[in-house]
Amino acid sequence: MQNKILIIKLSAFGDIIQSFGAIEDLKNHHQNDEIIVMTTPPYEKLFRRCPWVDSVIIDPRAPRWRLDKMRTLQKKVFELKPDLVYDLQRVGRTR
Repeated sequence: MQNKILIIKLSAFGDIIQSFGAIEDLKNHHQNDEIIVMTTPPYEKLFRRCPWVDSVIIDPRAPRWRLDKMRTLQKKVFELKPDLVYDLQRVGRTR
C-alpha cells in the first residue's frame, strides 16, 4: 500500500536547499510512498524539479485574517489525507 507523506517546508532559500538532504533520506526511508511537499510560491519550481518529490502543494502565505485562503489551504491538506506529516518548518503557522 502506498502512503502519502506530507513534508512541510515553506521558506528561506538556504533552508530549502539544506532540506534536500532530509527529503532524500525521507524518500529512501519511504521508497514506495508518495512524497508531497507543501511550500510557498517562490520555491514551487525548485521542489517540482527535486527528484525525491512526487508532487507539490502551495501555501500562499496569506495573512491569518484571510480566512478564505486559510480555509482553502486547510481543505487541500484534508483532501490529501496524508498518512504521515514531517514538519521541517517548525513554526506556529504549520501547527
